[in-house]
Amino acid sequence: MKRFPLFILLIAAFVCMAATADEDPVFYSADEQPQFPGGNTELLSRIASRLVFTREMVDSSVSGRMVLQFIVRRNGNIDSVRVLKPLHHLLDSQAAAACSELTGFIPGKSDGKPVSMWYTLPVPITIPDNADVIDNATLIDDVYLSYEDTPAMLDSLYDGGMNALVRYLAMNMNYPEEAAMQNLQGKVVVRFAVNRQGQITYVRTILSVHPLLDREAERVCRSIPQRFKPYIDEKGEAHVVWFTLPVTFALQNGAVPPCGIIRH
Repeated sequence: MKRFPLFILLIAAFVCMAATADEDPVFYSADEQPQFPGGNTELLSRIASRLVFTREMVDSSVSGRMVLQFIVRRNGNIDSVRVLKPLHHLLDSQAAAACSELTGFIPGKSDGKPVSMWYTLPVPITIPDNADVIDNATLIDDVYLSYEDTPAMLDSLYDGGMNALVRYLAMNMNYPEEAAMQNLQGKVVVRFAVNRQGQITYVRTILSVHPLLDREAERVCRSIPQRFKPYIDEKGEAHVVWFTLPVTFALQNGAVPPCGIIRH
């Protein structure tokens, strides 16, 4: 009988822990499934734009379908990304990393209320004929950065930091004449790598607004002065770092900003 109060306390603690864990239960099915704006076509396009292929993948003609699974939270964010069906270890990790950065999901609903829910996504993989191909070692040793991580890393690796880079982009970005005439505006998201020598490589658009603006965003990123220091880890080893950088195009009251117009 002396152990009975302790048993009661343990049960009460367990109930409190269970209640805390169930504050945001994760559903496997619900009345309404989560949706991504633009549907799975846009979702797969976002993931595909993040993939980089190695020479070994091309030589072995890697193709097929991987399957990803993740939780779409009731606030539209995602977490707990995992690979249910792998295809190639380097592609699997890239696709999972790209997926983990997605935002803006419309959550699933149960009884008319948003709920957190597991989402399973088959991802077909075919290497395009014009794909960027890099050496295997580069991709194995890479460091991927999210939007949130990019400013701090730029501050430490780029001479002058993030502020200097933003000033350079603002002063050297040109509005394509046709884009200005069509009132095209928006945020193009560009990804590029800084290699072990501090050089910018593999500049690619991962979030498009329009081809005219995409090309200019890529051009101005390629033109960034080579003022990067290589990224060195705590063991003294250099790594390739992938930066994710937004390039915003905005017309000022319908007029082209002072950075000027380029003609196509």
